[in-house]
Amino acid sequence: QRLIHGLIREYCDEIVFLPEAPRVFTLMNDAVDEMPCGFRHLLTLINLSPDTLEQTDIHLPPAWKDMKTMQMLDRSGEWKPIAFSVTEDGITITEPLSYLDPVYLLFV
Repeated sequence: QRLIHGLIREYCDEIVFLPEAPRVFTLMNDAVDEMPCGFRHLLTLINLSPDTLEQTDIHLPPAWKDMKTMQMLDRSGEWKPIAFSVTEDGITITEPLSYLDPVYLLFV
């Protein structure tokens, strides 16, 4: 897994992945035109592991690192700002990722 992540970073850094959580499935969506959409990217994370992840390191490709804020869809269907920290490789979030409970992240 680390070999594949290293190859992705080196030769085609266009994929979001979680280096320390191989059982988290990611879906990447880019806005066709960010102005009318109001966002740049939408990331869906689905934890396929029975263990809840309390903190998640997310590798972001260069095109995804230019966001100003990030929002998460809550249970009521509202987009709420969430805290994140920028790392050399991408970001770290502290929102829990529970088994088969999708987390939707909007990059604004």
